[in-house]
Amino acid sequence: MVFTKRERIAAIAALLGVGLLVGDQFVLEPYLRYRGQIQKELDAAKQSQVRAEQFIKNQPRVAKEWHDMQIAGLKDTASDAESQLQDYLTRWGNETGLTLTSSRQDRPLPEKDKMFQEIVFRASANGSMAAIAQMLSRIETSKLPVRVTAITITPRKEATDDLSVQITLSTLCQAPTAESDNSARTSHGGTP
Repeated sequence: MVFTKRERIAAIAALLGVGLLVGDQFVLEPYLRYRGQIQKELDAAKQSQVRAEQFIKNQPRVAKEWHDMQIAGLKDTASDAESQLQDYLTRWGNETGLTLTSSRQDRPLPEKDKMFQEIVFRASANGSMAAIAQMLSRIETSKLPVRVTAITITPRKEATDDLSVQITLSTLCQAPTAESDNSARTSHGGTP
């Protein structure tokens, strides 16, 4: 069978079209996907490297802050941390002129596999706006592992600087370990 010149050109064009389609489907598209995936992995590796370099750069500062925090007040038990925070709140209240009216700790829930235990503490006080600002400044600049999580300020008397403040704070202590739990139970006559 002999093809005319026109049929040969049409057949070649059809074969080229099919070849391009197959080449696109099985060569170009997989290559572009692979290249995109490699680019994403490269970007992720660069970000990881930047974070690692930042971590290494910050390590001396963080180590100093950690050391200061341990010296200043990271306690081993929740009761020690609560007592310490209560003492500081009383002292700060006396220094700023804020009258502490009540304070209480929410019992911490033990969390497994955590290095620290968060203790939530609620305090109420009365005083002026200046006293509240000074108290907040002392809390925020303290070396203690403490932060303000919520604050509500309400006037006790309208059109005066006599305010009531409710502050929710959280502090940290080292989480109890399984060994300390067992020793505590043994010392209280329980079974390990």
